[in-house]
Amino acid sequence: MRKPIAALFLVAILAGCNAASSSPTPAGGSSAAASPSSPGNAAASPGPAAGGPLVEKTVAILTADPFVGHVEQHATASTTGGSAATTVDATLSIDVDGDDIAGHVEAKSPTPTSLDLVVIGDSAYVKQAGTWTGPVPRSVVAESLASLRAAFALVTSASQLREVGVEPIEGQQLHHLTKAATIPYSTSAGAQGEYDVFDLWVDDAGTPVLLRATFSGGNGTVTLSGTTELRFSKMGGPITIVLPADVPRPSA
Repeated sequence: MRKPIAALFLVAILAGCNAASSSPTPAGGSSAAASPSSPGNAAASPGPAAGGPLVEKTVAILTADPFVGHVEQHATASTTGGSAATTVDATLSIDVDGDDIAGHVEAKSPTPTSLDLVVIGDSAYVKQAGTWTGPVPRSVVAESLASLRAAFALVTSASQLREVGVEPIEGQQLHHLTKAATIPYSTSAGAQGEYDVFDLWVDDAGTPVLLRATFSGGNGTVTLSGTTELRFSKMGGPITIVLPADVPRPSA
């Protein structure tokens, strides 16, 4: 059970977790022409002041507890050094309703993988190769769930972002936020680094719509670099997580 769960959360772990207060090709299959390009922003680049009411709303939404929303992610990452180089290319689609989640992952590399995970209450279920396994206790996936939540939080302070203008994105007028300070990046494997490019587009209420970022880092012997794109929808809900109809039920 632990191996498929680790595979499912590989994409979320690639998205990165923020360190304390220091402070994407769309998964939906949109063409590159339909998505905004990402400038090579840098932490020290000149521009508007960081923070502000809109940015504060965005940070509050991303760090809300409970977090409720739908997220689509496409992530790639390459590691060098150590025993061998590894390349990861994966997509994640997930509904989150506080502590309950339902997600699907497709990984092209390093090993082709397709699986589903549902966590409701104290029980978790995994579907791989067409077969559901479970229930198992939530505690089995608790660490992965924590990594997932940290990945979607992205930033911890309004001082990490600034608004650079309003842009037309796929038929919407969205506010473009970019990094105003270092945004840390880390993985559960111990790699530490930062987001080199961090571009987030939000609506007038500060609700995140699209993130496109690149990251780099390492742990002394291994270097890591990659890209991630997150698409947000149904932020704040309503979202209801239910057990799929094909999950075997215990006989009466």
